[in-house]
Amino acid sequence: MSEPTGYHLKEVERLLAEDDRTSELQIHLGVIAGRLVVRGRVASPERRDRVLQLIRQHCPDLPIDDELDTDEQTLTKSPATSEEIA
Repeated sequence: MSEPTGYHLKEVERLLAEDDRTSELQIHLGVIAGRLVVRGRVASPERRDRVLQLIRQHCPDLPIDDELDTDEQTLTKSPATSEEIA
């Protein structure tokens, strides 16, 4: 099992922002002691599930530590479209 590079993790973060299924900008990935740590805020528990599913697709060899929080109580609605990061 090889650890993903910092470049690969940033690419996955970009995909999470641009993918219509997730559209999340506040996700940060890091590898600590051979585990992929996922931190940030998502709009809802459903969005958390989609984010983790997408991360597993792009980093299948690492165990994931889910440290995501949800903004369900503070957001009036989930993001409807993806964000384009230049």
